[in-house]
Amino acid sequence: MNQPEPNELIKRYRMTRFLMVIVLAVQLFVLAAYYFKEKQTVLAFPMIVNSLFLALALTHLRHIKPRD
Repeated sequence: MNQPEPNELIKRYRMTRFLMVIVLAVQLFVLAAYYFKEKQTVLAFPMIVNSLFLALALTHLRHIKPRD
Protein backbone atom coordinates (compact mmCIF):
# COMPACT_ATOMS: atom_id res chain seq x y z
CA MET A 1 0.00 0.00 0.00
CA ASN A 2 1.36 3.42 -0.94
CA GLN A 3 1.84 5.93 1.84
CA PRO A 4 0.79 9.51 1.06
CA GLU A 5 3.49 12.14 1.04
CA PRO A 6 3.92 14.14 4.27
CA ASN A 7 3.28 17.43 2.46
CA GLU A 8 0.00 16.05 1.12
CA LEU A 9 -1.06 14.99 4.62
CA ILE A 10 -0.29 18.44 5.99
CA LYS A 11 -2.30 20.07 3.19
CA ARG A 12 -5.26 17.77 3.88
CA TYR A 13 -5.03 18.47 7.61
CA ARG A 14 -4.99 22.23 7.10
CA MET A 15 -7.86 22.12 4.60
CA THR A 16 -9.93 19.91 6.90
CA ARG A 17 -9.33 22.20 9.86
CA PHE A 18 -10.12 25.30 7.78
CA LEU A 19 -13.38 23.82 6.49
CA MET A 20 -14.42 22.71 9.97
CA VAL A 21 -13.86 26.23 11.32
CA ILE A 22 -15.92 27.69 8.46
CA VAL A 23 -18.74 25.19 9.09
CA LEU A 24 -18.70 26.00 12.81
CA ALA A 25 -18.92 29.74 12.08
CA VAL A 26 -21.84 29.23 9.69
CA GLN A 27 -23.62 27.00 12.21
CA LEU A 28 -23.25 29.58 14.95
CA PHE A 29 -24.54 32.32 12.64
CA VAL A 30 -27.59 30.25 11.65
CA LEU A 31 -28.12 29.28 15.29
CA ALA A 32 -28.17 32.94 16.27
CA ALA A 33 -30.66 33.66 13.48
CA TYR A 34 -32.90 30.77 14.59
CA TYR A 35 -32.81 31.70 18.24
CA PHE A 36 -32.84 35.49 18.27
CA LYS A 37 -34.62 36.45 15.05
CA GLU A 38 -37.02 33.57 14.39
CA LYS A 39 -37.50 32.49 18.03
CA GLN A 40 -37.21 28.84 16.95
CA THR A 41 -35.87 27.25 20.09
CA VAL A 42 -36.85 23.75 18.93
CA LEU A 43 -34.65 24.08 15.84
CA ALA A 44 -31.80 25.57 17.84
CA PHE A 45 -31.21 22.52 20.06
CA PRO A 46 -29.91 20.16 17.32
CA MET A 47 -27.65 22.91 16.04
CA ILE A 48 -26.22 23.45 19.53
CA VAL A 49 -25.48 19.74 19.85
CA ASN A 50 -23.94 19.63 16.39
CA SER A 51 -21.80 22.69 17.12
CA LEU A 52 -20.54 21.09 20.32
CA PHE A 53 -19.60 17.89 18.46
CA LEU A 54 -17.84 19.92 15.79
CA ALA A 55 -15.90 21.90 18.40
CA LEU A 56 -14.92 18.62 20.08
CA ALA A 57 -13.75 17.23 16.73
CA LEU A 58 -11.65 20.35 16.17
CA THR A 59 -9.94 19.90 19.53
CA HIS A 60 -9.20 16.25 18.75
CA LEU A 61 -7.93 17.20 15.30
CA ARG A 62 -5.43 19.53 16.94
CA HIS A 63 -3.93 16.57 18.84
CA ILE A 64 -3.46 14.38 15.75
CA LYS A 65 -1.65 17.00 13.68
CA PRO A 66 0.76 15.36 11.21
CA ARG A 67 4.42 16.02 11.75
CA ASP A 68 6.10 18.60 9.51
